[in-house]
Amino acid sequence: MGDAKGTPQMTELLDALASTEVAVVQAALDQLANLTLAASIAGSNAITTLLGLPTPSQSGEDEDEGDDDEDDEDVDDDDEEGDDAGDDEDDDEADEGDDDGGATIQADASHDALPPIDHALDLHLAQLAPATLAQLFRALFQSCRDNFPAAARIAAEIARRGDDAAQLALVDAFITANEHHAPGHRSEDAVHDVVIDEVFPTLRAPALTWLLAWCTTSHLDDASGDRMFALFAPALAGANEAERATLVRRLEGFLREILEVQPERADALRASLDSLTGPAHAAVAALPPTITQILDSRR
Repeated sequence: MGDAKGTPQMTELLDALASTEVAVVQAALDQLANLTLAASIAGSNAITTLLGLPTPSQSGEDEDEGDDDEDDEDVDDDDEEGDDAGDDEDDDEADEGDDDGGATIQADASHDALPPIDHALDLHLAQLAPATLAQLFRALFQSCRDNFPAAARIAAEIARRGDDAAQLALVDAFITANEHHAPGHRSEDAVHDVVIDEVFPTLRAPALTWLLAWCTTSHLDDASGDRMFALFAPALAGANEAERATLVRRLEGFLREILEVQPERADALRASLDSLTGPAHAAVAALPPTITQILDSRR
């Protein structure tokens, strides 16, 4: 797809995104999200093209060209000696994220600002409808490699609002984006990781229950997975009877699966549950005896 910024439709959308009227901006964001989802293909988010911005892959091609050997040497040095504080900024930018020989979330980070959307959120984030925010998050976070800071802002706002429909849509978009992502590849500062660590713990029980019911053992595993086991605490603390039953089934399944392979982790998992405080502690204390029986059987 070529640069779409100069088309009449996109020119009008960009003008609308700069409006001071919430209704105008909201309509533009709805339209832009739908256009992005329609125009995107697997592994390539169309948002930057639609906005006339360089895509991460375009921006990284020139930097990566011809410096594979140098990057490999830098990675070896880093592994053996640690980061060199004296490296200049150009080296840092060229080497960042090249460990696997290709573009990564970290390498793309400097290209992920979306000025028209970022500006619209600066002015109107708190006034935008939850459904608009959810659809925009879906458009901006189509795969775990998408690293637009706007998506993290939107996710946090959806969590803050407490709108169950929007939170369920947020979780659904996250699940879809993880369809081809192997759990355990965490980088802490990527949108994928920020959403897990900072946004998900603040979601209400309906969305958390759906998320945890979907999670595989690798998604939940704190040792080598995506470390979402901790989400059982806020989920159980706010769950109704039906949600609690779903959560208990998934927790039992996870404990059986992980302890079948690593029985030595029984005490650590028990300690993790016992360390909870407040409503989460009360919720865990009320778990059925099957949980304790599973842990005791592997001690």
